[in-house]
Amino acid sequence: MTSTPQCRPYRIQASIKDFEVPVHKYLHQHPKISDILSAAILIHKNRVLLVQRAADDDFPNLWEVPGGTADRGETIVQCAVRELDEEVGLAASTVAAMVSEYGWTASDSGGSDSQEWGVWKVFCFLVMIDGANEELDLEIKLDAREHQAYLWATETDVRGGFYGDTSLNWISSNQPQAILAAFESARSSGC
Repeated sequence: MTSTPQCRPYRIQASIKDFEVPVHKYLHQHPKISDILSAAILIHKNRVLLVQRAADDDFPNLWEVPGGTADRGETIVQCAVRELDEEVGLAASTVAAMVSEYGWTASDSGGSDSQEWGVWKVFCFLVMIDGANEELDLEIKLDAREHQAYLWATETDVRGGFYGDTSLNWISSNQPQAILAAFESARSSGC
């Protein structure tokens, strides 16, 4: 079992042991990467937990899965577990799979003299919560500084980009692909 100072212990599947590397070590081994984000994709009752960014935060009103920037003193997996806890108040018990990784170059888009901020890498993990079964409703506690709403979307919702009348305007075009990969991983592993 692994734990972070902020989170309860959790298990990781053998297939993702390579992502239990400290962030500073990963960045040292990959000097072209400036920073790392990790995300936790939680599927419960055949639905994925999505959170909507706060209207007064960066990337306002966009939908995403819980996640954020990794701290130098934690591992890539620990970041996903910590972000799930901080953003929605849920403690992951198992990190089941790394379902997607992608990157982008962040730059100052404020003018024509844009400077490159660097290459960011995002790792998306399928997480599970002990005791989360078909009868249990999970209590979500949003951090209002970061997110203003949440919903539980089906795979069909993600594919169509709508939850009822709500348009799922994604923080990144990579988000729905990562979520769909998590649905597939959950099906194939029986999660």
